[in-house]
Amino acid sequence: MTDDEHGTAPIEHAPTSAEPDPLVVHGLAPPDEGWPDDGWEASVTGELADLGQLDTTRSTVLAGAPLAFDEEQGPNPLQKVRDARRRSAEGRYLKRQRRWETQRYAVPYDVAGPKVTLGVIWFVLLMASLRYGSWLALLTLVVAAMIAGLQTGFAWSRHELSDRRMTAIAALVVAAAGFGQRLGLGAVLIVAALGLAAYAVVTVGTTASGTRFAETLIRSSLPAGLAAGSLLALRVDEPGAFLAVVALVSAYETGDFLIGSGSPNAIEGPVAGLVAMAVIGYGFTVFPPDPFTSTSMPAFVLLAAIGAVLGPVAASAILPRGIAWAPGLRRLDSHLLTAPMFLLLT
Repeated sequence: MTDDEHGTAPIEHAPTSAEPDPLVVHGLAPPDEGWPDDGWEASVTGELADLGQLDTTRSTVLAGAPLAFDEEQGPNPLQKVRDARRRSAEGRYLKRQRRWETQRYAVPYDVAGPKVTLGVIWFVLLMASLRYGSWLALLTLVVAAMIAGLQTGFAWSRHELSDRRMTAIAALVVAAAGFGQRLGLGAVLIVAALGLAAYAVVTVGTTASGTRFAETLIRSSLPAGLAAGSLLALRVDEPGAFLAVVALVSAYETGDFLIGSGSPNAIEGPVAGLVAMAVIGYGFTVFPPDPFTSTSMPAFVLLAAIGAVLGPVAASAILPRGIAWAPGLRRLDSHLLTAPMFLLLT
């Protein structure tokens, strides 16, 4: 008796295929009824996201293209490595940003712009002044101090009463005074401080606002001017000490920036900078420039190390916030303490 005689239709079997439908394999095939198309598509998208198939587009899924997923091995191992590296880099970046924004004396590493190129130009100009004369050091350091005073005064203008023109002029004058060596620099530094205080009194008065105004003018100009002026005075009076301090601090800044700019903590950069400084310091100990000796040079290397580490922190204290924009001051920050100490002790 046939199926027709029993009143039933013949059973049709679905054709087999060597490669099963990937949507069926993963349990993503659409139901026959009872589920709107939009709801099924949304479910498919969610399932694919769970499987790590974020690259698969809606059109590819609905067309039945094979999924980029291996049943035995799971997601592509290379893609997993790339994703892990990306997440790690993002985590380090966010940790650095939180540290810079929340800590008052944090030392940020601004990697935007040609920082390395400008650093190399700065080093070349200072070293070239040993060959071509003090006028090149004068020009380089006066411009750097003026920019530092201008930008620091501008940074304070958003928080306190400030005058970036006066801070730029005062920093320039103090830096240029280094050409008069120690005596000239010291005299002009005192006169500049008194002049800025008098300007604040005349402009604002002897009120609390006037006192804060005078403090803002002095802190925005004199530290940068003193650092640049001390370097200039060393170049004029003690070229050997100038060579040593520029080379030591430049070595520190190189190691600090290259390692610290990619580190999530505040330790690795300074440690790398100190290692680089130690290498240069050992060379100076073996072949000490005048006026140093093999016995005195290690003490000055230690002083340079202390000044180079604390100088950027001092720059953060000068600014309203460590993260405030003042690349001119940051160009001089490692010399804020080191250069005056070398000038005082040599």
